[in-house]
Amino acid sequence: MKVIKNNILVIIMILMVLISIAVYDILPTRLPIHFTLTGTVDGTAPKLGGISFMPVMELILWLISSFGIKDINLKKVIDGIGIILFLAQLAIIGVALKPTANINMINAVALSCMIIIIALMTRNNKINRYIGIRTTRIMSSDKIWKKTNTFASNLLLVVGSIGFVLAIFLNSVSFIIIIVLLLIAIVASIVYSHYIK
Repeated sequence: MKVIKNNILVIIMILMVLISIAVYDILPTRLPIHFTLTGTVDGTAPKLGGISFMPVMELILWLISSFGIKDINLKKVIDGIGIILFLAQLAIIGVALKPTANINMINAVALSCMIIIIALMTRNNKINRYIGIRTTRIMSSDKIWKKTNTFASNLLLVVGSIGFVLAIFLNSVSFIIIIVLLLIAIVASIVYSHYIK
């Protein structure tokens, strides 16, 4: 398990490359790479550039993580970004292969996944500059840090889970609602930190 954990970016990069090779011939000549909040494609890229961008970014993250970063919390952030890039790659391929796909739903599901990843990354960390809810008060003591970020992590898991339900039943407005819930969770966590003694 330790070997897999230490090489998560390599595993993701290999998966990205294998999936990209597998679908390359059936992809359209231009890939959708950016969407508005309402689900309209507002940016495209040539097939080769669009399909190779994320794996190249994954390679850069792995190089930075392997040879330049010693802080374990920063490594977690980089791993989280790697997972998010993988999800983005899958979304781009999915929409390219099925242009009639519900982009609002895909955006909401992707955002919910990102929130859950952040929630899991926020759990059980010592005070640091990279992961977690950070204010002067929260970073003033280990107890406040731990309680606030455990609370925040639980709230974010709830928001991410609600996001999946909203994506299915309210897909046209779900992305906006998830953003609002995310902001409420962050503010609630900061307020909660002021009640910890």
